[in-house]
Amino acid sequence: MSDDIIQCPFCGEDIGANDVRCKHCDELLKDETVQINYEETKKCPFCGEEILAVAKKCKHCGEFFENMSSELHKTSVSGQLTIKEELPPEHKRFNWGAFFGTWIWGLGNESYIALLAIPVGIIGLIPIVGWLINLAFCVFLGIKGNEWAWNNKNWKSIEDFHHVQRVWATVFVVLWCVFVLPFIIIFTVNFMIGFAEGFAEGLSETL
Repeated sequence: MSDDIIQCPFCGEDIGANDVRCKHCDELLKDETVQINYEETKKCPFCGEEILAVAKKCKHCGEFFENMSSELHKTSVSGQLTIKEELPPEHKRFNWGAFFGTWIWGLGNESYIALLAIPVGIIGLIPIVGWLINLAFCVFLGIKGNEWAWNNKNWKSIEDFHHVQRVWATVFVVLWCVFVLPFIIIFTVNFMIGFAEGFAEGLSETL
């Protein structure tokens, strides 16, 4: 009977209304540990049609979504989101924690590409050119930091994510102001004094 046929909320295929598990995608449909929100929807990233938020296959275009399962939009035992959507564009702001913390921030946020800051830092010992390369890499980390941290680590919520990133930024800005910035100022002043003395000495010899 047609009335006994429904669509699987995960793959969109026809199944029996009383089926406990989908015969097409093998997802569990009726169980105390699985609670499906039939009111929460999203748009298919392939065709733009509206589908259930838990769907792992679009019922309109038939496309499968990578890494989708019955755990979508659910919270794990530790309270962290097991699978999350892409970080919204408005939250992809500059990450000062990544800019100042570089590889240490990378370890803490499971964004291990930031470890490249170590060899880049060695290159940074080269006067002028090395400094520019080091600065450019730090800016790159700042630009991509939020996106990498969001994708590579599980978070309780977007608010939790931003709170942690603010802590990283605050800690490293303070550390830079207390320890690094004075060194840079002293080094720059000494360099300028030495340059001025050398220039004055060369000018006096010329005259």
